[in-house]
Amino acid sequence: MNGSEKAFCVLTFHECRSVTIVQLQYCTKFGKQPPSDSKVALTRNLKKSLPKTKKKKVVIIGDSHARGYAAVISSELGNDFEVTGTVIPGAQLINITNLADVELSALGKSDAVIVIGGANDINKNETNIGLTHLRKFVENKRNTNIMVVTAPHRYDLHESSCVNNEIVVLNRKLHKLVKTADNVNIIQVTLNRNDFTRHGMHLHISGKEKVAKLTGQSIKKLMSRKEEAPFILKWKDELKDPHLEKNCGQTNLRHHQGTQSQGNRTTRVI
Repeated sequence: MNGSEKAFCVLTFHECRSVTIVQLQYCTKFGKQPPSDSKVALTRNLKKSLPKTKKKKVVIIGDSHARGYAAVISSELGNDFEVTGTVIPGAQLINITNLADVELSALGKSDAVIVIGGANDINKNETNIGLTHLRKFVENKRNTNIMVVTAPHRYDLHESSCVNNEIVVLNRKLHKLVKTADNVNIIQVTLNRNDFTRHGMHLHISGKEKVAKLTGQSIKKLMSRKEEAPFILKWKDELKDPHLEKNCGQTNLRHHQGTQSQGNRTTRVI
């Protein structure tokens, strides 16, 4: 077997754990006699020697609006990311941040957590309470990147309803979190009625794709951002140019000698 055939056997056996299935799929793919049982068995240990690439983790935690986001964002980010999602229907920001607090303990600067919530806090007229929990969560979590998706408009209610007005207030206050924490990003997408379901409360697949695309772009941009080298200020003594000082010293010396010479000539004239 060549290298590609061995790799095929390794990956196939890792998935099915059956020598017989590996032989059948090998015969179908390459159109020739499959390897013996002993040769397939030897490929079991090759998987351990393959280099492991650590994937960047993206954890999605939210209320019912977060349903289906993991699959859409995963397809947007590609194979370099491991995307997982946890949906808590009816959850408020206190529940979401408490769960995210546990999930975040194992994440680092190359990972991200996406928080989707706030709608249920608005429904229960507890917007400020939810924002307080979210603000404390952000202040205490500096070990990874946090992305907060703004609350969507409610098309099942009147445009000027108190709920929609409160949504505007919540989203405006969310943007203030960015000013207090450099590891927080706010995801806000311009959506229309066609991006929502017929009921008008939850996003349709097209709306989720828009949010997922913007979220994926933000994550990729964040992960590819290079650390800028710090600008080091020099001490005052280091700023002095020794060559400039030498030239200035020679110029001052010549000026002093010239003045003295002129003074001597003037004295002789007198």
